[in-house]
Amino acid sequence: MRRSALGSNAQRPPSSGNPHWVTDRDAEVRSNSVVWDQERWQPLVVDLKPEDITHLAGYNAKLSGNVRLTPATDVEPRRTPYGFIIATDHLAWTVVAPEVANYQIAVLFHSGGEDNVGSKLVVSSGSDSVEALVVNVKQGAWQGGPQDRPSFRREWLSGSLRLNKGMNELKLSVIPTARQREFAQADLQRPLTGWPKRSLHVFAIELVRPAVLSKMRRDAPHLKSSAEWMVQGKYGIMIHWVPESYSLYGDTPAWKRYEQAFNQFDVEAFADMVAKTGAAWVVFTTTHGKYFFPGRCVRWTRCCRAAPATAIL
Repeated sequence: MRRSALGSNAQRPPSSGNPHWVTDRDAEVRSNSVVWDQERWQPLVVDLKPEDITHLAGYNAKLSGNVRLTPATDVEPRRTPYGFIIATDHLAWTVVAPEVANYQIAVLFHSGGEDNVGSKLVVSSGSDSVEALVVNVKQGAWQGGPQDRPSFRREWLSGSLRLNKGMNELKLSVIPTARQREFAQADLQRPLTGWPKRSLHVFAIELVRPAVLSKMRRDAPHLKSSAEWMVQGKYGIMIHWVPESYSLYGDTPAWKRYEQAFNQFDVEAFADMVAKTGAAWVVFTTTHGKYFFPGRCVRWTRCCRAAPATAIL
């Protein structure tokens, strides 16, 4: 079990002001739920998808200069790059392009303070580059949900990058304003626990061929699934069985007994129980953004470059 480094007598990081994040026990519970993510928080070589958007997580980049990752015990999304103080502070990813082509780039970022705007985001490959300015990201609260989740913005950069067939290095750097430098230094020296942060945090970048993105935008309105089956069914059952879940009895978290639960699950008994309620449908939630699925799912394993499903179990 991964335990928080925060002891009962240790000095805790200052809070972002969220009243729901108050103790080292909160940090410990969150850290326990990400023990399987350790292998994901490292640079990867990623194959670009010629007919889809390729997502490059910030924690899979090589960090240079002052850039650091938020701690694993922080509020999701964990391990997010920050600390952009000078133009040479950057993230770098290695990607493999199937052929020579142009790609549009989006940056997903958390701007930090409301007045922390105007820094320039620059994504480059070789001598080619695209850029955009950091704008304010709305900090509206999630009504009825956790109040400590950050707001991120997906900003498509003007122009496109031409990538060569084979290996390419993508670099994201920031030309910071004086305000960004001030906030980034404060975040590095006195990190906040929880969101929002003070300074710019980069969650990810995304790449896609311009023609593919245009087609996605044209097709999107026609691909929305109908929810009429939900309406016609009158009501249904939604069940959560996620890493943080606990059984009705005992104090063992779900992620410690997934294999046992998987092997003991009685499908017929469950179906009979649902039938007795009169529910017309069932929705299972098995994880919250952790790239972890408590069952044998070969397609998911291949997609997310995770350990084999049997090993996860």
